[in-house]
Amino acid sequence: ANWTAASSGLPATVTVTDLSLSPVMPDTVYAATVPHGVYRTINGGVTWTAANTGLVTGIDTIQVSPVNASRVYAGARDSGSGLSGFFETIDGGLSWSDVSGLLPAPYSPDAVVRDIEFVGFTGELYVVTTSGVFKSIDDGVSFSHVPGPFGERIAVSPSNSNELILSGGLGLWRSSDAGVTWTQTLADFAGNATEVATSTAILFDPFNPARKLAGSQSNGVYLQPSNGAPWTPQVAGMNSLIIRALAVHPVDPDQLYAGVGDVFSPSLVHFSSNDRGLTWTANNNGLGALHFRDIQIDPFTAATVPGTHLYAVGRDLPSLEFSGMFSDGDGSIYKSTDGGVSWVTIDNGIPLSVGPPSNTLFGTVREVALDLNSSIAGGPVQTLYAAGTGTYQDDGMGGSTKIAGVIYKSTDAGANWTVSDNGIAGPVSGISPRPAAVKIVIDPSDSNTLYAATFLTGYDPSVPSTVNNGIWKSIDAGANWTHSSVGLPTISGPGSSEYSVLSLTIDPTLTTRLYASVHEPSTLESEVYKSEDSGANWAVASTGIATSDIRDVRVDTTGAVYAAAAGTSGNPGGVYRSTDNGISWQSLSVGLDGNINVLTLKVDESGPAPVLYIGGTQSIHTYEIAPDEDIDGALNTTEAGAPNAGDGNNDGMADSEQAQVASLPAEPVDAGIFSQAGARQGGAAEYVSISVTAIDGSCSSLEDAQSLGDNQVPNDPPRSFEHGIVRFGIVQCEQATVEVIFHGATDFAGPDWSMRIFAPSPNEPGVFEWQTLPATVLGNVWTLTLTDGQLGDLRPDNGRILFQGGPGRFNDAVFEDSFED
Repeated sequence: ANWTAASSGLPATVTVTDLSLSPVMPDTVYAATVPHGVYRTINGGVTWTAANTGLVTGIDTIQVSPVNASRVYAGARDSGSGLSGFFETIDGGLSWSDVSGLLPAPYSPDAVVRDIEFVGFTGELYVVTTSGVFKSIDDGVSFSHVPGPFGERIAVSPSNSNELILSGGLGLWRSSDAGVTWTQTLADFAGNATEVATSTAILFDPFNPARKLAGSQSNGVYLQPSNGAPWTPQVAGMNSLIIRALAVHPVDPDQLYAGVGDVFSPSLVHFSSNDRGLTWTANNNGLGALHFRDIQIDPFTAATVPGTHLYAVGRDLPSLEFSGMFSDGDGSIYKSTDGGVSWVTIDNGIPLSVGPPSNTLFGTVREVALDLNSSIAGGPVQTLYAAGTGTYQDDGMGGSTKIAGVIYKSTDAGANWTVSDNGIAGPVSGISPRPAAVKIVIDPSDSNTLYAATFLTGYDPSVPSTVNNGIWKSIDAGANWTHSSVGLPTISGPGSSEYSVLSLTIDPTLTTRLYASVHEPSTLESEVYKSEDSGANWAVASTGIATSDIRDVRVDTTGAVYAAAAGTSGNPGGVYRSTDNGISWQSLSVGLDGNINVLTLKVDESGPAPVLYIGGTQSIHTYEIAPDEDIDGALNTTEAGAPNAGDGNNDGMADSEQAQVASLPAEPVDAGIFSQAGARQGGAAEYVSISVTAIDGSCSSLEDAQSLGDNQVPNDPPRSFEHGIVRFGIVQCEQATVEVIFHGATDFAGPDWSMRIFAPSPNEPGVFEWQTLPATVLGNVWTLTLTDGQLGDLRPDNGRILFQGGPGRFNDAVFEDSFED
């Protein structure tokens, strides 16, 4: 429920790879790290000290003896030399010895130790390495090789030391005789309809060893409730899926479809919902794809959901089937004719490599576009286009030969495909870099006019690139393409390759207007570009969008434009909207975690107000566009409830009519276990009002003003935020004065209170921490001076200020006079 930092003494650049807690001295914990070796705490994580003498720098796994808190084994790998080893300490890490020589053949010096597991208090010990599994029955004095499978983690039943489960490969391996013989779990550890999932961690329930949990690479946690029962995914409440494909049914908007992206092992890739995303069902019958990048619905078949035709594209790779044989990869294009319940592969004409097992040469397929003018007498759409990576082969003479194109076309509803990318140039020499297709747009008024977006694959910043890239146009239904990127930025000046284009869309209200997100391949930053002349010329149109990685651009039937952006802690992602044809943009990101990467979005216009569905690195979110006249993130109805009849800052004007003023209910935030009883406020919501006055820059508008709750901010013990934490942005601003009024508060006087902000550390790049911002307080009004890129701004110096903080109070008697040490 609540977590506090427990890293004091650890290097700032450390990656903790494993932890082991002593059963006999629970405050003693060992941490395996890269690249700083082993650290130890003897006070339950309050402080850590290095325990590395005799060790190499990278430690993959660590395990303390169950009976001796000073005896520890570690699996080590030097991050510089690549040397590995099996190490032991008997003095709590003061000194280490390489005991790899105890592991017999087939162990080799370059093998990596993946897991170490004691068998209760019996003196038995297992060591899992990339050379195999080894066992000691004399408490580490000697080891023998355990013949059988390879894996990464081993678990021993706490009630039966002969029962072992090995994970880290395709399915699971189980032994009931201490490793003498093994059986593999295949169909019972299903990744999808026909293929086996890849396992990761493994655990026996210590209170009911017949019940077991296993992690998987792609489908979350699996449960075996009892011995012999099948393993099934148990992921209710998890929201960590990466969603790259979304579709909203055109007739029944309750029906949604989603595809999981960035997966390269068998997975449940397709899900559907019939209640607008409240609940989801996996529908993967017949589906061999490992991940989806796009889902499209044929509207001419959508009279009923069960009869709806869906098309999906993504990526498949050879995988282990339930039979124990490897399946071939396919062309990564799929079709459903029953509303997504079952699927078939439609890849005839997509080239595959020579097997076994064979694999697609089209690569990852990122888009399928339907020509809605190709319906015959109101029947299903006939003409489709697919965009993918393609394959070129070095011709041995300084050039290259196309093996698979980047665009394929079907004129029979996907039954057959032919390459359709003539004119989209391959690499100038060799096989990279080269343009790969990511998007295809069809002019809704003219099926002969198409646009395609490409990105540079194989790009190396150290090697100049001159291959054409960016945006392409066809006026003959894809038979031929011409480069159409005038005005797009180039990587290293005239004559060099254009930046990558990751999304492209056309305005249905004016088909000569297009939008594209243009991506600098080295910095991973994007801007929106617009063309008003059917792609002949392009100009930047990003005013109002923070520098970020824009992954999707969409236009609704009114001409409103939406852009989806990936983000980081210091430069949050989100969604932006323009209602003036891209001249200016406003953020619609209230409620989104700042670290979210928004990868795709869909607009549902079936109701009285548009609803946005976004997919990204935190599954799926929805946003209903409610009235917000001043576009500051606080809705009109919310600001109307502020004190003084909706004039929270009491300046004589309604807050809902001022972009530089926002009022909204505060949400008090506890400080975990340090909170005082009664700190949380009761009764009616206490409002907070924020107003901005420019010092340098226009600073004329707030964006995404919101109150943050307990689960949205890290703790700042031993402080409590009894009047809440606020988050807001100020656009086109170098410096501003901000007044924050906490209505109803009367207790800000005294040294206990300070304005606390969550901001970049001044000493450790990339680290964010709570700090005190100099501020003045008079009654219930805090006055701050915020400067772009300085203390108080979460973002870098980019003309936008992002603030997150609130008045915090020491709420423990030891700290009430600010005496902290």
